[in-house]
Amino acid sequence: MSETANRETAWAAAGAAAAALVPDRGSVGLGTGRAAAAGVRALGVRVAAGLHCRAVATSVSTTSLARELDIPVTRLRDQLDVAFDGADIVLPSGLAVKGGGGAMVRERL
Repeated sequence: MSETANRETAWAAAGAAAAALVPDRGSVGLGTGRAAAAGVRALGVRVAAGLHCRAVATSVSTTSLARELDIPVTRLRDQLDVAFDGADIVLPSGLAVKGGGGAMVRERL
């Protein structure tokens, strides 16, 4: 299996695991990038199967993907039940480097 295929498989598995954490009638923060998009797609499968939730997205692209998948998108009003995103680099110590993809400004607001 190629390195790209391995990444796609890992992102899909991580996305499914993240989407499984979203409670019915819960609120979820949706990050930006390829790994986060895998989570949004997995959440879309759960919404299609009957999950009710509302999402807050960190970028225009994530908002568009969520809406394509019929995931209700709203503004941040209250504390989120769960949030997921990817990272550009995760060190063995657990520290993560974010922002290499350029969506930093909206994510930081």
